[in-house]
Amino acid sequence: MMKEHVSFFAPSDDSYLRFQYLDIHTPTTISWGVNNRTAAIRISCLGSKCRLEHRVPGADCNLEKVLIAIIEGITFGIENKIAPPNRVYGIASDPQYKMENLA
Repeated sequence: MMKEHVSFFAPSDDSYLRFQYLDIHTPTTISWGVNNRTAAIRISCLGSKCRLEHRVPGADCNLEKVLIAIIEGITFGIENKIAPPNRVYGIASDPQYKMENLA
């Protein structure tokens, strides 16, 4: 459901500008990785402490709408038993991973 919610994560035309540059740490695909800033979902761990980052929303998003969209996506995935895509180890936009584009 991440692609369906991109309008919440990037609410204006200017929001999409950062998705044009594949060589910076901006997620452009529906992907996840550990300590990978190019993935849409980043799991960052330091020792036994881990956190999850949803890296798609920009600074101009409405936080309430983004949180609702994320919770809706999580709920949809659990209820429909949707498996996540394979973990990305390199640059998430690399064609070898065959990840779906966000925009």
